[in-house]
Amino acid sequence: MPGISTADLAEKVRYFEQHPAAAERIIAAANAYCRTFADEKAEQAISLLVLYKCFVLSGQIEPDAEVWRYITG
Repeated sequence: MPGISTADLAEKVRYFEQHPAAAERIIAAANAYCRTFADEKAEQAISLLVLYKCFVLSGQIEPDAEVWRYITG
């Protein structure tokens, strides 16, 4: 990682060894965040909607009113 020295890393490791609850909170938050990507069908649908929006905004296709309303809220 740019900007992090070996000394900084060692200091952080020591901190979390001494404060395991803080490390567990970070781990739990990271796991919760990653679970949002675990639904493969939802991820595929989101990917397709992103592509659709790119095609519309670049003028390659005309937006379907119902789909576009879903994308823009």
